Amino acid sequence: MRSSHISALTGTLLIAVAGSLQAQTAGDGSSPVTYTGTTRIFGQSANRQGINQGLPASFGRWELNSLLTVYGIPISITGLLTSEQAYSDQQMNYFSVGLSQGDLQMLIRSKIDEKIGEFEAWKGKMEKEGMDALRDSLSRFAPEKLNDVADLPSLDKLKELASLKESDLQDRLGELKSMGIASVTQSITSLFPTLAVGTAFPIYSSLVLEGSPVTGVDVEFTPGKFYTAFTAGKILSSTPGLASYQSFLSQFAYDRTLTAGRLGYGRKDDTHLFLTALYAHDKGGSPYPDSIAPPHQPQENLVVGTEGQLLLFDDRLALRGEVAMSALDNDAGAVGMDSTSDVPSWMRNVFGVSSSSAYDYAYMFAGGYSFAETGTIITLLTKRVGPAYNSLGVPFIRNDYRRHEAKVEQGFVQRQLTVAGYYRREEDNLGDEKSSGTKTDAFGASLAMNFRNLPYLRLSYAPLTQQSGALAESLKIENKVTVATAMTGYTFRTGGGLVSSSNLAVVYQEGKTKDGLGAYISRNATFSQFFTFAVPLSLTLAVGSSITSIEAATTTVITTDLSAGYAFGEWSTTLGGSLSRDGVTRNSVFLAASGPLGKIAGLTLQLERSNVDDPYYTGANFNETVFRMTLTRSW
Repeated sequence: MRSSHISALTGTLLIAVAGSLQAQTAGDGSSPVTYTGTTRIFGQSANRQGINQGLPASFGRWELNSLLTVYGIPISITGLLTSEQAYSDQQMNYFSVGLSQGDLQMLIRSKIDEKIGEFEAWKGKMEKEGMDALRDSLSRFAPEKLNDVADLPSLDKLKELASLKESDLQDRLGELKSMGIASVTQSITSLFPTLAVGTAFPIYSSLVLEGSPVTGVDVEFTPGKFYTAFTAGKILSSTPGLASYQSFLSQFAYDRTLTAGRLGYGRKDDTHLFLTALYAHDKGGSPYPDSIAPPHQPQENLVVGTEGQLLLFDDRLALRGEVAMSALDNDAGAVGMDSTSDVPSWMRNVFGVSSSSAYDYAYMFAGGYSFAETGTIITLLTKRVGPAYNSLGVPFIRNDYRRHEAKVEQGFVQRQLTVAGYYRREEDNLGDEKSSGTKTDAFGASLAMNFRNLPYLRLSYAPLTQQSGALAESLKIENKVTVATAMTGYTFRTGGGLVSSSNLAVVYQEGKTKDGLGAYISRNATFSQFFTFAVPLSLTLAVGSSITSIEAATTTVITTDLSAGYAFGEWSTTLGGSLSRDGVTRNSVFLAASGPLGKIAGLTLQLERSNVDDPYYTGANFNETVFRMTLTRSW
């Protein structure tokens, strides 16, 4: 673990304790500085590591999610400290401090809702007793509110502001400032939708930057209609990638840094046009020397693109699009390309690509229209990601495919009845570089019924065809898969305090192949019943059946789950178990309890015992005991 992260997180924990004490003493809400949030300690101890799990048998985590508000300015403070860091060479512990427009707008919207509730109460009193009686009541019990009576006619405007989307509310902060709901400092802070230092998770787009934790800085600045964003920091730490019990989560990697930026006009949730650029590179020579590590050269990556959105007709028509080009150098130290290369000259000049470089492009265009009068929604999408397209800012990005998709949804009877359908076609091997390509055609239709005081019903039907076009006829593959589902359920309450909820789900899946080999049919059904009573008692029962036939072999699995919960004052307990049989017996039992530890924190304890008995392969038998504890404090 890195001592700087531990020190930072420990310091934040001390702040959390001090802040919680402050929040308790400043209960009138008048303090200009407040600190609220939640901290959580989770621990697990087991006698063995779970099958197909990356988590160690025993580990502990501490999480912090808090908000420091200084004169109406919300500062988000989050962090994670986990013992799992010892099993990974990549950074799992993190700490982040920053501004968030979402937190700011949440504060402003809460003030709007508070003012609306206050005005509605005043309006009711005025309509019942008259304006003079209202003023007399305020002068005696809340004289500081007398001047606000003149704003009563703005009640409808407040309701309108409360329903606005994020960007529209941002544009009308001036009105809120004049009404005393937003401050000057909040208006200035709102120009920074994001301002984070530490570990951030920026989202530019699915083609350029998404899903990468960046330890550094992440900033968005929106003066007026102009938009700028900047992200810089480390996304990978060097590791030799030794496959040992101390590094089962690690893979060989260099120190990798990333720098990205956006510039454009408009707001992200409104009409806009942005230009985007990303540069990521590995620091050669950063891993520790090790003869076990496989050959791996430092990489360098440049991505440039543009992304936009157009909203028309009161946002009923939405058009979105993105185009990006990438150059990935798999050996940043290789010999440079000459002028005869297919790589564009501007990219060679800017990026300095070498003979090991590859470049490609990707695009996405989507559109949708909502017919408010008829309740019809239509969406279309086309997307292509080239076989050599790659962005190091998107982990596990999928490339080499093209997709076309269309969806339609129609609502009836105030959307209590909805029907929908879609078609999707997808193909890969766009550059004909593989021995075969795959084409997939998928259809789907669904029906949803949610009539009041009647059982709900969901029906869906989704056939899919997949073809692999190998050169030799004998090697061509054609698979057909059909999935049909039905779900229904009903919940009712009685005057005696009984609540009953019944649910049934049935899934039928059939797969066929060109030559008949591997054809299968799967039939699954699950029924669940939930009861709560006037006394603090609840019961849950679930029974499932799964019958799978693969050619001539048939397997049947029956599962049963039963649990009961009871509340003893502020503490609740649950005892349950499950049993599954298909020749192999799997069973488990658990006991859980949760409740407050006075005014200090909330505590949840869970003990689980599992057993697998396989008469055909004794090596698969095991007994597992797991104990989990969660301690949560909110302030």
